[in-house]
Amino acid sequence: MTQRKREKALAFLYRLNLAEERAGVYFRKSSKKREQHLRQFVRNLSDESLKETLQSYRFKKVADLEYILKQREELRQGATGAE
Repeated sequence: MTQRKREKALAFLYRLNLAEERAGVYFRKSSKKREQHLRQFVRNLSDESLKETLQSYRFKKVADLEYILKQREELRQGATGAE
């Protein structure tokens, strides 16, 4: 699964999470499956700078990644609103 054009990273993460859950992959319970899931997410991001940044992180929970992506979206919305 790859990120769609104009799809925000957080929306892509939610879509990937849903697809994995529907396929019966319980990535939230197993640390190995969670790492694979997050690697797949990062590998398929279209934003190269975000991809490079996230590759250096280790997430204990998917919620940690969600938090970072939400913060990033809020910062970007604030930056476009200030102009």
